[in-house]
Amino acid sequence: MAYAPLDEHFDEHPKFESLELEHFGLMACAIAYCNRNLTDGKVSQKAVRSFGCSAKGPRLALKLVAMGIWRETLDSTLGGWEIVGYLDHNSSRAYVLTRRDAERVRKGNYRKRPDPDAIVPAGQTAGQTAGQTAGQTA
Repeated sequence: MAYAPLDEHFDEHPKFESLELEHFGLMACAIAYCNRNLTDGKVSQKAVRSFGCSAKGPRLALKLVAMGIWRETLDSTLGGWEIVGYLDHNSSRAYVLTRRDAERVRKGNYRKRPDPDAIVPAGQTAGQTAGQTAGQTA
């Protein structure tokens, strides 16, 4: 399970002083959505409408845009908003995918390790038994 970083003091920032609690909820949902879907801070209209049961998300988003916290995206495929400064505090899609690939390779290499019973202890050569040393034969 991944986690979305949220500064524990984000609610105290002066630019948020005129926001209502529901705006904070929208921002938290949007940050989680962006991290989960690796959108680099872009939030689709469909996603914003789906947060909560009241469907007030698009109306709330307009205030975030008016305050400069979000901006409307020009991406016609998403048709939504972008969280201003998202990549200043969150990993980009490219970084996350690169890290995941590196982890996949690392774990694959770990799984390909030799059988521990086949590892030759120090001072022995392959084929020797535990009671033999390098100069002895059976």
